[in-house]
Parts: sequence; C-alpha cells; structure tokens
Amino acid sequence: MAGRREKLRRVGVIPEYRGFTPDGLASGDAIDMTVDELEVLRLCDLEGLNQEAVAQQMGIARAT
Repeated sequence: MAGRREKLRRVGVIPEYRGFTPDGLASGDAIDMTVDELEVLRLCDLEGLNQEAVAQQMGIARAT
C-alpha cells in the first residue's frame, strides 16, 4: 500500500548551513536539521510569525 503523497512546501531561503552545535552542548555533537525545520525557525524567530502564519506561508497544515 502506498503512503500519503508528500506535500510541497514553500521555503523562502535555502540555508547556507544545515547543521550546528549549540553553545554549551557538552558532547559537541552537531544537530542536523531539514530545510523545512530551519524555515520554520526562520519564520518564527526572525520574522516573528506564529504557528498559523508560518503554516500558511509554507503552504502546510499547522499541525505539520
């Protein structure tokens, strides 16, 4: 049985970096994030949008 078709998302900026190591992380392990995850952070933190507005901008359901 085929799964649900993946929905296209709108991303405003393709990030230069796709992983980072937060300050204070004892192990030093990098955290890898998808482009979608980084776009959500950009829209929430830099643009000041709430979850509903981010979902509308990206063309996805808020619960996604």
